[in-house]
Amino acid sequence: MTRKKQHGINKKLFVNITVLFFIIIICYVVESGDTLSSIANKFNTTVTKIMNVNNLSTGTINAGSTLRVPNGTLSTTNSK
Repeated sequence: MTRKKQHGINKKLFVNITVLFFIIIICYVVESGDTLSSIANKFNTTVTKIMNVNNLSTGTINAGSTLRVPNGTLSTTNSK
């Protein structure tokens, strides 16, 4: 009886979930003096997001390296 009841409930439930993700990836060439924090601020994102998308285990970055910056938009107030 419990099985029938659960089966009946499952038949009545219908979930339609539509998930849309828009991920913008900006390729940024690290300049001398840049930090992950300054880059995150420049592109209105977070250090954690930058580290995750670039598989960084430390916050060390080098000038001339290219970083992918996720969901970033250039900030006019923080740009160089």
